[in-house]
Amino acid sequence: MESEKGFRTEGGGKIRNNLDWTELCRLLGRYQNHGMTQERFRSKIYRMLEKFTGSVMELTSDEMSEAIYQGAIKKILGYLQENYGLQYNGTMLTVLSRILLLFSRDDGFSEEDVEELRKIEELIRSQLYRCYKMSAIFYEMARQTIDYEACPQMIRVFTALYFYCRMDVQNDLSNAVIVAHGHATASSIASMANRMFGQYIFEAFDMPFDISKKEVVKKIRNYLKRVDTSRGLLLFVDTGSLLDIAEDIQNDVEGDLGIINNITTQMAVEAGERILKREGIQFVVEQVVKHNVTNFTYIKQRRKADAVVVCCITGIGTALKIRDMLREGFRETEVEIEACEYQELASEKLQCEVFHKYNVLFIISTIELNLSEKPVLLLNDLVTEKGKALIEDGLRGKYTERVIRQVMTNIIKGFSMRNIIGQLTILNPDKIIVDVEEAVEKIEDFSRSAFSVDLKKMLYIHISIMVERLILEKGRLPLEDGSQFAKCHSEFILNSKNSFSVIESKYNVSVNQKELKLIYELITGKSGGPA
Repeated sequence: MESEKGFRTEGGGKIRNNLDWTELCRLLGRYQNHGMTQERFRSKIYRMLEKFTGSVMELTSDEMSEAIYQGAIKKILGYLQENYGLQYNGTMLTVLSRILLLFSRDDGFSEEDVEELRKIEELIRSQLYRCYKMSAIFYEMARQTIDYEACPQMIRVFTALYFYCRMDVQNDLSNAVIVAHGHATASSIASMANRMFGQYIFEAFDMPFDISKKEVVKKIRNYLKRVDTSRGLLLFVDTGSLLDIAEDIQNDVEGDLGIINNITTQMAVEAGERILKREGIQFVVEQVVKHNVTNFTYIKQRRKADAVVVCCITGIGTALKIRDMLREGFRETEVEIEACEYQELASEKLQCEVFHKYNVLFIISTIELNLSEKPVLLLNDLVTEKGKALIEDGLRGKYTERVIRQVMTNIIKGFSMRNIIGQLTILNPDKIIVDVEEAVEKIEDFSRSAFSVDLKKMLYIHISIMVERLILEKGRLPLEDGSQFAKCHSEFILNSKNSFSVIESKYNVSVNQKELKLIYELITGKSGGPA
């Protein structure tokens, strides 16, 4: 008989009842109270889930629905692999797709069911924090990409335990945290190390440049409340001024506490190796500092390679994605495609390192950039006659007309607006474009302006990227802008917030004043300096 939409089972009934939730709660309680070894606990959980997933894999599913889910879940698992070391395969992709499909049709959760799941979820959060965090990210990204609305407690509990059984998660390791200023400095180093070891070893905290020491301490303390610190804490920071936070957090750590400044990827990799060997915090700190001494090599470059530079005001992450798309377009040539921070180009101009290293043909930016020494092409002009002329001028004399035509063909194929949004974000381009279009129309109405087609295209791309960033950064404090902009443009801020009300509600985000300032500068062309 057909028990759930898209699936056929024998005997009917709720498939989730195949999991013994009472026994699961009992096992978690025993593990929490040290009444069971990690090996025995993992073995029991594995057998319990293996029986459940086995019954799911035997079901006949709707291939079209499953394909849609698999496409979205593959992106999510790829994100977890890049940032948290989760190694996934085709079986994991199939199991999670089918589980989500089944649970999405299951609306029979009573208040008692939900309360029981909450208790189990809290036990998992305290005992298996790393896996729980990945499960929370998994559910949130599924909710945003495929409008997933099933019981969040159910999905987080199942995926946390499923990740735990299939990862080499070792809960007897020392805690390792990287704290660094910048949009993704700490995350980049932590992701690299976690991916290298195929394990979730390092936690990352990216801090704004103007954050106070008090706020840094508060964030670290909140993290320490959720994890077992009896095996110690190794804390990497990027500046010497943060070394003295040891006095502020020492009472929050049960085991040894070690702090190292001037964090590098090499330090993180060495520390990760030693943590996996169960070496003590004191020995790890001493050896990492001893082996990481600054050296330099200098070779004067004779001939610079040709390059195209990409930048985006929303951050280096988006610029890197655009860079990867452009590399495919320029694959017929030897031209390098490099990403650079927008603010660095705007302030340092030709003094930027990229100009010393490469012969920059031109720059592609997502917003106006005042750089008279080099041609600047806006991203939305890339597939226009203006973009074609600039690319041809840069390549002519270096490559044949056939190669130049092929480059333009590659770029035209790869840079439709929907393709750009689909490549640069985790969002469904068909859905987000409709929502952004509504917001832009409201901004046009209150500003009494009719935006050009090119400006609208750029706003669609910029706002889509902004929504993804706000989704992934959810949980941080709203960024209030205390600059002259907030004082002089209060009406624009109020009307813009109203324009984004549907997006804020639908995607569960808050568009802060700093984001609104970027949109204002994009509309008015005042990005070259403070408004």
